[in-house]
Amino acid sequence: MDKNGYNPSRFTTEAGECFICFRHADTARHEIMQGICNRRLSKMDGLWINVCPECHDKIHANPKRYLWLKEAAQRLYEAEYGHEDWMWRYGKNYLEEKEWR
Repeated sequence: MDKNGYNPSRFTTEAGECFICFRHADTARHEIMQGICNRRLSKMDGLWINVCPECHDKIHANPKRYLWLKEAAQRLYEAEYGHEDWMWRYGKNYLEEKEWR
């Protein structure tokens, strides 16, 4: 864990390269899970990505994109810890959210 409370990301994401558009630019870490407690867990669980400011705004403006990221985060987490642990930790199954497809 670094000094800001982040464990390494489970996503292939590099500082200076946007995870969404792959441009080399100034990037910031974006925690995929929302809310005060979930953001902290997201940092601890490596459920974050580096994004440029433009893509960061697009993520927050588009519920479909946000759901896609949460679904990807759940898949990565469950691959190591399982569904039951995900539900205990985050309390919602994003893999069952189908209305955006």
